[in-house]
Amino acid sequence: MVLQRDTTVAIWGQALPESIVYLSPSWGNIIKVKSDSNGFWKAFSETTNDQKNHSLRIKSGKDKIFINNILLGEVWLASGQSNMEMDFDYCCNSTDSAKHVLKNDMFKNIRMFNVKKRYSLNSSLGIQGRWVEAVKDSIKSFSAVGYFFAKKLHNTLGVPIGIIHASWGGSDVESWISKKKLSSIKKLEERFITTQKIEKAKISEDWFSNLKQVKMPSAGFDLMLGTYFQRSDPSIGYLNYFLADWRKIDLEDVEHILKLDNYKHWPELELPGSLKNINGLN
Repeated sequence: MVLQRDTTVAIWGQALPESIVYLSPSWGNIIKVKSDSNGFWKAFSETTNDQKNHSLRIKSGKDKIFINNILLGEVWLASGQSNMEMDFDYCCNSTDSAKHVLKNDMFKNIRMFNVKKRYSLNSSLGIQGRWVEAVKDSIKSFSAVGYFFAKKLHNTLGVPIGIIHASWGGSDVESWISKKKLSSIKKLEERFITTQKIEKAKISEDWFSNLKQVKMPSAGFDLMLGTYFQRSDPSIGYLNYFLADWRKIDLEDVEHILKLDNYKHWPELELPGSLKNINGLN
């Protein structure tokens, strides 16, 4: 992993309730902390500017964890939408130097942590993912923007660079801003989640959980762009691969309508027109 240099970093975890946890970082002093009644503990360690490979030993009772190959450098968060999400294996990637990078780049002091996507209505205590060194083909899963930023920063500063990649294509900008900051902006009060909205969201979540999941490379703009090109020119090779799965989705509910067998009695509507003119609709 990469930890921020010349600062105080937080290290946390879970042990047996009200137990003593010892942390032994190779870059600093031994730390002693006690877990709470639920077993959660949090400690703080002062880092240096040492460029060596470091390690961290965590011990509580008979349990031991040893983490090696730790670097102290600059750590950045790469977040946003699909532009940040695009990696070197993305369907629409147009990076001219991608093949050269995957064949020649070897930067063990540049590392990226891809945060696995997970939807939740509540804050999560843990995440899934792992740190990967920027060595040739392993860079393929990196955010392209994040990697080129890290590479330039590394060559400029000469220190290890860590990128925590947590973008999500099509996500709202509000997702990346704290509630405290959003609440300071007028006209946004009504957009904050209420208890009633949470209950409705939970109902929707339970309903959608019964449906078959179709994996898509990204959301929002990417899907609309793919739909546009597919309809305008279905012969485009890479789009046929890109759209292969989602094309199977019954977007017009044809199967459901045929099962109901009541569409023959549906009222007709001339377009453009208004739904208000149809009998029985409000």
